[in-house]
Amino acid sequence: MLQALQAGLGPIDNVVGYLRVTVRRTAANRTMRRLREQPVPEIFDMPVEEDSSAYDHVNEGAVKGAFEGLPEQWRAVLQLSALEGKSASQVARHLDISPASASSLLYRAKEALRTAYLRHQVSSDSPECTRVLHRAIDAMRGRATSRYEELIEAHLQQCARCRDERGHLAQLNSGLPNKKPAKAESGCH
Repeated sequence: MLQALQAGLGPIDNVVGYLRVTVRRTAANRTMRRLREQPVPEIFDMPVEEDSSAYDHVNEGAVKGAFEGLPEQWRAVLQLSALEGKSASQVARHLDISPASASSLLYRAKEALRTAYLRHQVSSDSPECTRVLHRAIDAMRGRATSRYEELIEAHLQQCARCRDERGHLAQLNSGLPNKKPAKAESGCH
């Protein structure tokens, strides 16, 4: 506004009224922008105390394999957030995206890492068992469709090794933050 006045633009008379209207419109525009851009709070997955044994069961090789199997952008956002400790807004500035996009990208990358970690735990030689266990993992993470529930259930009734492995995967999954409350266990025993 000062630049406009210095350039000879703006009001000739009633400057006070012009200033009031300008301030009111600027405040309204900022308020509307803030309402459109609601920041998503940072979600800390699993706060761990120094002496906690929460990660004693974690297979570091599986974590590394899961991380390396993610797309480049997901690895970048996870590295910025988890390893460098940057907030979603700092990640957004670094990646030149909106804060909402950064928060969404971070959420999806964390969930993909959790799923990939569980999939790296599957140790079956049979392609059929691997496929069923991957679908069981999807069910545990809240991403399975109902049409696969019968397939998973039928296979688990016949295959003791997969039942045992699914139990192990369920135990590992219980230590991970849930995407949604577990319908995960239903239909997959």
